[in-house]
Amino acid sequence: MVVSRETLAGLRVALPRLKSDDAIAAALKTAGAQVDTFALTQTVPIESAQLEQVRERLAAGHYAWVVLSSWRAAQAVLPQLNALALAPTSTPALNSATLALSSFALASEAATRESSTQSLGHASQPDSVQQADSVQGTTRLAVVGQSTADWVNTHCTLKPALVGAGSAAKLLEVFPTPPAAPATPQQPTLTTPATPAATPAAQANALATPTATTAAASTATTPTICLPQSQLAAPTLAQGLSQLGWQVDAVATYTTEPLPQLPAHLKTQWQAGAWDAVVVTAGSSAQALLQLLGPPPEKTAVVSIGQSTTARCRELGLRVDATAARPRAEHITQAIINLFKAKDFS
Repeated sequence: MVVSRETLAGLRVALPRLKSDDAIAAALKTAGAQVDTFALTQTVPIESAQLEQVRERLAAGHYAWVVLSSWRAAQAVLPQLNALALAPTSTPALNSATLALSSFALASEAATRESSTQSLGHASQPDSVQQADSVQGTTRLAVVGQSTADWVNTHCTLKPALVGAGSAAKLLEVFPTPPAAPATPQQPTLTTPATPAATPAAQANALATPTATTAAASTATTPTICLPQSQLAAPTLAQGLSQLGWQVDAVATYTTEPLPQLPAHLKTQWQAGAWDAVVVTAGSSAQALLQLLGPPPEKTAVVSIGQSTTARCRELGLRVDATAARPRAEHITQAIINLFKAKDFS
């Protein structure tokens, strides 16, 4: 059949992951698709002496930034992040679109606590809350992608100060360079710009010096950035942050492995071409799909999420028919719609 549509009505889509309140599955169903979800992988937490040291440093406020590329990475340090944010009101989330409007207000925190509170638009607060805000100012949180930001905003009291638009590369485009260490740590020199910086990257640099405590934390003896991540994570983020001049304390908090086996009927249906499309959410899913189900039938379109996943698919020899530019449900749905508008997968 030749498909020409603005919906996915009549199509059957495999989404190989199990997630409660799955936004991708919901969007595909809303567009008219029959969606089958099933797990191909399992997440295995990693506990190590290195991770425990990172948790201790994080709890003590030694890091200027915590950078999270996934909600699973956030889980490993969630108690420590919550301990850093004792007040219910956190630093407003910034993305590349709103960074220009917010960087000047955040840089103003270098003034007195009272002027900092006023610059962020908060009313006067009790001393206990102001102290909590001061703690929040010592460690800032950056995340990759809106889905990670949504999870953090729901489960974590410390809110993201910077949100990269869907990829590590996008976060690196707006991530600040480290502040220069003050000549006298007890009396650091903090500069408040008269106007917001002209470019997104320069504007983000204002976030690097929110308080004297942050500057003091940026010493040669203490890693400046905490980067909990998957054991399978690409080096893009860690290397990019290092190239910006930061010291990076990267630690594996989990890994993803293929399930030992799948129900027999799944492989039978897969080989028979029961699905019109399959959504590959990550490189680990691509590897598990090939290992457990085998190459996709000709009639089953493969749609991957993001260029890094597509690259990994091709490294593994898995055909990719379309790539969703961003890991958002609406982008994935539109990628499948566009694909089936242009091709005949009969």
